[in-house]
Amino acid sequence: MATVSKVLNSDLNRPFALFAILLCLPFALAGGAAAIFFVVMLFSGTVTAEPRSLLLLLPAILGGACVRLAGVLTRDLLLPSPLLQIDSAGILDRRLGCGLISWGNVSKIISLDPQQAGFLVEVHTPVNANFTRMRAGTLGIIWRLPPSTVYVAMQQAMGPHVATSDLLSIAREHGVPTSTLRISKITGRSIPV
Repeated sequence: MATVSKVLNSDLNRPFALFAILLCLPFALAGGAAAIFFVVMLFSGTVTAEPRSLLLLLPAILGGACVRLAGVLTRDLLLPSPLLQIDSAGILDRRLGCGLISWGNVSKIISLDPQQAGFLVEVHTPVNANFTRMRAGTLGIIWRLPPSTVYVAMQQAMGPHVATSDLLSIAREHGVPTSTLRISKITGRSIPV
């Protein structure tokens, strides 16, 4: 196997992540208050008498999503840098929690549309990856992946167009087949890999 000198590193945009967490806090507090108020109304029987009280569920759901997003961002902030590293050893995405995916375990790399700034890694031996849809690069993705496929989100700060071509060139240097796939984020079907 050829030794690859190129290393791709991607990290979280920390000021943006902190700003997003701060932005989530008021929505989370308002959602929590709406949820508590709804539960009180539910147990007092007011919900059946006043159907408009069901509207309290909307801020409660939004608040819950903000709590989840803030939790994911906080967890990502606490991970060591860089969050994503691609080099001659393989692909290490600390956000996935599955450790290094060596090039020997990679059967194919599928680069998704550059606007999504991510790629699919087909592996010979399935890995237990922690995929969350509440992370930059994965927001709005609702499709399901087969167990032998891992989705890796590239951070926008790395420059998705440059990073994608560099990633594909590193993969090819290790004899890994590559392809590009354009797919809508908003689809309930499984990805055809």
